[in-house]
Amino acid sequence: MEVRDIINKLEGNKAVFESLFSNVNEEHVHWRPTEGKWSFLEVACHLLDEERLDFRSRISSLFSDPTLPFDPIDPERWVETHFYAEKPYVDVCQNFLSERSYSIEWLKDVVDEDWGVAYDHPKFGPMSARFLLDNWLAHDLLHINQWNRMHYRFLLAQGMDLGYAGKGL
Repeated sequence: MEVRDIINKLEGNKAVFESLFSNVNEEHVHWRPTEGKWSFLEVACHLLDEERLDFRSRISSLFSDPTLPFDPIDPERWVETHFYAEKPYVDVCQNFLSERSYSIEWLKDVVDEDWGVAYDHPKFGPMSARFLLDNWLAHDLLHINQWNRMHYRFLLAQGMDLGYAGKGL
Protein backbone atom coordinates (compact mmCIF):
# COMPACT_ATOMS: atom_id res chain seq x y z
CA MET A 1 0.00 0.00 0.00
CA GLU A 2 1.39 3.38 -1.00
CA VAL A 3 1.69 6.35 1.38
CA ARG A 4 -0.99 8.21 -0.59
CA ASP A 5 -3.36 5.25 -0.18
CA ILE A 6 -2.90 5.28 3.59
CA ILE A 7 -3.48 9.04 3.71
CA ASN A 8 -6.68 8.54 1.70
CA LYS A 9 -7.84 5.85 4.12
CA LEU A 10 -7.12 8.11 7.10
CA GLU A 11 -9.13 10.81 5.36
CA GLY A 12 -12.00 8.39 4.74
CA ASN A 13 -11.92 7.34 8.38
CA LYS A 14 -12.71 10.91 9.37
CA ALA A 15 -16.21 10.40 7.94
CA VAL A 16 -16.47 7.04 9.72
CA PHE A 17 -15.56 8.63 13.05
CA GLU A 18 -17.96 11.51 12.43
CA SER A 19 -20.76 9.02 11.92
CA LEU A 20 -19.76 6.93 14.93
CA PHE A 21 -19.53 10.02 17.16
CA SER A 22 -22.98 11.22 16.12
CA ASN A 23 -24.61 7.97 17.20
CA VAL A 24 -23.80 8.46 20.88
CA ASN A 25 -26.36 10.19 23.07
CA GLU A 26 -26.00 11.44 26.65
CA GLU A 27 -26.99 8.01 27.97
CA HIS A 28 -24.02 6.48 26.16
CA VAL A 29 -21.26 9.04 26.78
CA HIS A 30 -20.07 7.72 30.16
CA TRP A 31 -21.23 4.11 29.73
CA ARG A 32 -18.54 1.43 30.10
CA PRO A 33 -18.79 -2.11 28.73
CA THR A 34 -17.23 -3.42 31.98
CA GLU A 35 -15.45 -2.00 34.99
CA GLY A 36 -12.03 -0.70 34.03
CA LYS A 37 -12.86 -0.30 30.33
CA TRP A 38 -13.06 3.08 28.69
CA SER A 39 -16.31 4.94 28.06
CA PHE A 40 -17.27 6.39 24.68
CA LEU A 41 -16.06 9.78 25.91
CA GLU A 42 -12.71 8.36 27.01
CA VAL A 43 -12.18 6.64 23.67
CA ALA A 44 -12.94 9.91 21.85
CA CYS A 45 -10.48 11.76 24.11
CA HIS A 46 -7.86 9.10 23.45
CA LEU A 47 -8.33 9.47 19.70
CA LEU A 48 -7.88 13.23 19.98
CA ASP A 49 -4.70 12.94 22.05
CA GLU A 50 -3.24 10.27 19.77
CA GLU A 51 -3.97 12.44 16.74
CA ARG A 52 -2.16 15.47 18.18
CA LEU A 53 0.43 14.07 20.57
CA ASP A 54 1.46 10.77 19.05
CA PHE A 55 1.23 9.96 15.36
CA ARG A 56 1.39 13.37 13.70
CA SER A 57 3.81 14.74 16.28
CA ARG A 58 6.21 11.82 15.97
CA ILE A 59 6.19 11.73 12.18
CA SER A 60 6.78 15.48 12.15
CA SER A 61 9.67 15.02 14.57
CA LEU A 62 11.24 12.43 12.28
CA PHE A 63 11.01 14.72 9.28
CA SER A 64 12.54 17.58 11.30
CA ASP A 65 15.37 15.68 13.01
CA PRO A 66 15.34 11.87 13.27
CA THR A 67 18.05 11.93 15.95
CA LEU A 68 15.85 13.70 18.50
CA PRO A 69 13.96 11.53 20.97
CA PHE A 70 10.20 11.56 20.70
CA ASP A 71 8.19 13.47 23.27
CA PRO A 72 7.04 10.91 25.85
CA ILE A 73 3.47 9.64 25.69
CA ASP A 74 1.38 7.66 28.17
CA PRO A 75 -2.05 6.93 26.66
CA GLU A 76 -3.18 4.73 29.55
CA ARG A 77 -2.44 7.41 32.15
CA TRP A 78 -3.83 10.22 29.98
CA VAL A 79 -7.33 9.09 30.95
CA GLU A 80 -6.62 10.46 34.43
CA THR A 81 -3.91 13.07 33.83
CA HIS A 82 -5.84 14.71 30.97
CA PHE A 83 -9.16 14.47 32.86
CA TYR A 84 -11.00 12.67 30.09
CA ALA A 85 -14.18 12.04 32.11
CA GLU A 86 -14.64 15.78 32.67
CA LYS A 87 -14.44 16.88 29.04
CA PRO A 88 -17.53 17.80 27.01
CA TYR A 89 -18.18 14.97 24.56
CA VAL A 90 -19.33 17.13 21.65
CA ASP A 91 -16.29 19.40 21.94
CA VAL A 92 -13.89 16.46 22.05
CA CYS A 93 -15.45 14.93 18.94
CA GLN A 94 -15.38 18.22 17.04
CA ASN A 95 -11.78 18.81 18.08
CA PHE A 96 -10.79 15.36 16.89
CA LEU A 97 -12.47 15.90 13.51
CA SER A 98 -10.73 19.28 13.16
CA GLU A 99 -7.38 17.76 14.10
CA ARG A 100 -7.94 14.95 11.59
CA SER A 101 -8.60 17.51 8.86
CA TYR A 102 -5.40 19.29 9.82
CA SER A 103 -3.51 15.97 9.84
CA ILE A 104 -4.74 15.07 6.36
CA GLU A 105 -3.71 18.43 4.92
CA TRP A 106 -0.33 18.15 6.64
CA LEU A 107 0.17 14.57 5.40
CA LYS A 108 -0.63 15.65 1.85
CA ASP A 109 2.03 18.35 2.19
CA VAL A 110 4.69 15.85 3.34
CA VAL A 111 3.70 12.94 1.09
CA ASP A 112 6.98 13.19 -0.85
CA GLU A 113 9.21 13.16 2.25
CA ASP A 114 11.52 10.22 3.01
CA TRP A 115 9.15 7.83 4.80
CA GLY A 116 12.07 5.54 5.57
CA VAL A 117 13.62 8.04 7.99
CA ALA A 118 13.67 6.46 11.45
CA TYR A 119 14.40 7.11 15.10
CA ASP A 120 16.07 4.33 17.08
CA HIS A 121 13.67 4.14 20.00
CA PRO A 122 15.25 2.67 23.16
CA LYS A 123 12.23 0.40 23.81
CA PHE A 124 10.82 -0.35 20.33
CA GLY A 125 13.94 -0.13 18.16
CA PRO A 126 13.89 1.65 14.80
CA MET A 127 10.61 3.46 14.22
CA SER A 128 10.30 4.88 10.72
CA ALA A 129 7.84 7.48 9.53
CA ARG A 130 6.24 4.77 7.38
CA PHE A 131 5.96 2.45 10.40
CA LEU A 132 4.16 5.21 12.31
CA LEU A 133 1.88 5.99 9.36
CA ASP A 134 0.95 2.31 8.99
CA ASN A 135 0.20 2.11 12.69
CA TRP A 136 -1.84 5.32 12.59
CA LEU A 137 -4.19 3.61 10.14
CA ALA A 138 -4.23 0.40 12.19
CA HIS A 139 -4.99 2.45 15.31
CA ASP A 140 -8.02 3.94 13.55
CA LEU A 141 -9.28 0.50 12.60
CA LEU A 142 -8.82 -0.88 16.11
CA HIS A 143 -10.87 1.95 17.60
CA ILE A 144 -13.56 1.79 14.92
CA ASN A 145 -13.92 -1.88 15.80
CA GLN A 146 -13.89 -1.05 19.52
CA TRP A 147 -16.59 1.59 19.04
CA ASN A 148 -18.86 -0.89 17.25
CA ARG A 149 -18.27 -3.57 19.91
CA MET A 150 -19.17 -1.03 22.58
CA HIS A 151 -22.45 -0.19 20.83
CA TYR A 152 -23.29 -3.89 20.53
CA ARG A 153 -22.52 -4.47 24.20
CA PHE A 154 -24.58 -1.42 25.13
CA LEU A 155 -27.57 -2.98 23.38
CA LEU A 156 -26.99 -6.24 25.26
CA ALA A 157 -26.77 -4.31 28.54
CA GLN A 158 -30.23 -2.86 27.78
CA GLY A 159 -31.57 -6.41 27.83
CA MET A 160 -32.13 -6.70 24.11
CA ASP A 161 -32.33 -10.19 22.61
CA LEU A 162 -29.83 -9.99 19.77
CA GLY A 163 -29.63 -13.69 18.94
CA TYR A 164 -31.26 -13.26 15.55
CA ALA A 165 -28.64 -10.69 14.45
CA GLY A 166 -25.92 -13.31 14.16
CA LYS A 167 -22.86 -14.17 16.17
CA GLY A 168 -21.98 -11.32 18.55
CA LEU A 169 -18.94 -9.08 18.48
